Formats: sequence, structure tokens, C-alpha cells
Amino acid sequence: MSDKKTMPASEKSAAGKNNLKAKKQAEKNAQKIIDEKLKKKKQQAKRSHEIQEQRKKQKETEQKKQLKEELCRQKLLKKIQAKENIRKAYKKFRYYTSAEFLVKVNYKKVFLYIILLVVAVITGIVILVNSVFMNVPTAIRNEEFSGKFESDTSATESILNKQQKNVMVKLLREKGCKDFDFYINSVVEIDDKFRTNSLMFGNMSDYVLVATIYDNDGTVLYRSLGLKPNKEINEATFFDEMEYGQHNVKVAVNAYNKKTYEKIGTKFAELSLTIGVDFDE
Repeated sequence: MSDKKTMPASEKSAAGKNNLKAKKQAEKNAQKIIDEKLKKKKQQAKRSHEIQEQRKKQKETEQKKQLKEELCRQKLLKKIQAKENIRKAYKKFRYYTSAEFLVKVNYKKVFLYIILLVVAVITGIVILVNSVFMNVPTAIRNEEFSGKFESDTSATESILNKQQKNVMVKLLREKGCKDFDFYINSVVEIDDKFRTNSLMFGNMSDYVLVATIYDNDGTVLYRSLGLKPNKEINEATFFDEMEYGQHNVKVAVNAYNKKTYEKIGTKFAELSLTIGVDFDE
């Protein structure tokens, strides 16, 4: 027979319940410890974030304060500099109007400088008034050449000799680019259908020329096609109707490279149009 003692069933059941209860309590205690650790960790993270935000705000506040102080400092320096400039200007004014300075002044030189300044200003005004930029509209000045030329019927060989052409150029008093020359009748007669046979626009250069006649408002009255070297246009039809009588207009001539069509420059001159001429009389 075995000497091992057997435990009654009722005692086994009670012991099992106690063990289960102890196990659950242990698990509960362990979970409580874990929750407390997590809670503490979250609290630490929150506090760390709050500290970082606080430091960030303090840094921004400090930066704003420094910026404000710097602006105030610069403003103060500007005021001090302005006062110093005024003081220096006043000191110079006092000196240049003092008897000490006036005794030393060379009035001949001063007068000469004034004359030179006036001459320079007048020269600048004259150059500007007679410049291409002031007298030729931008659209005309920047016109590109499309490659279309006057026909052999409209563009013919000139009957004028070189000397006669040069005389026409001098009478025309053209202004602008010095790289080419042209001539055109300074007084163009136009019939009641706004046609002329006295344009006499001639090319004395080695470039392709395009002439544009326009009024004081910049309205284009006539534009030629490309005129080849040593050719001349006499007959032309104007675009817009004009009142009978005399009209003062301008002609702008653009020169282009005959191979590449690259623009070389622009010249202009003043013309007079006489409207209402009867060529049949």
C-alpha cells in the first residue's frame, strides 16, 4: 500500500480558487505598475514638450526684443547722421558765403564753368530733339524685314548721276545712322487718288532699304517694300486719305543686310506732301 496521503476534493477546490485569485491579483498589480509607468512617461513627455515650447517662446521673444533694439539703434544712428549732414551742409554754406571764401573765388573760372554747363545742356537737348528715338515711333524703328522686295517695274534704275544724288542728300538733311545714305524728294506731289509719280526714293547704299512715311501722330501713310541697292521708286500709292493742301510729315528709312536681313540702323528726314495735284493737266 502507498504511504502518500490524498487531499480531500473540497480542499483541492479551495486551494485552486486561492491560486487563481492570487494569480489574477498579481496580474492586476503588474498591469497597474505598467499603467503607472506609461502615465508617468506621458507626463514626462508632456512636460518636456511644454518646456521646449516655453523655451521656443522665450527665444522668439528675445529675438523680437533684439530686433526692436537693433531697429531703434539704426533709427537713432540715422537721426544722428542726418543731423551731422545738416551740420556739415550748414558749415559749408557758411563757408562758401563767407568773405574769406569770396575773396579767394576766381570769378572767371566760375563764369567759364557756367558757360560750359549751359552749352552742354543745350547740346544734349539738341541731340535728343534730333535723335531717331525722339522722332521715329518704336514700331517703325523696330520693324523687321520680311524679305519682300519692290518689283522691277516699281523699282528702276535712277536717271540721276552721283553728284545729283549727293545734292539731294544734302538738301534732305537726314539724321540718324551714319552707315548708309538715301535720297527722297523733299516735296512730294500727290493726286486726288493719293498717288504720286514724284516720290524719287533712292538707295545709295549696299543694304536693303525700307521707307515709311508717317504724320505727326505716328500714323503710317506709306511704306515701301525692300529697295535693292542703286534702285529708285517714283510711283507710289498712299494708304490713308488726307485733306487737300500741304502736309508736313516725316520719312523713316530702315537699312537691312541684304543677305541676313539683319537690321543695320535707322535714318529719318522731314518731307512735305502736296495733296490734290492733277498729273493729267
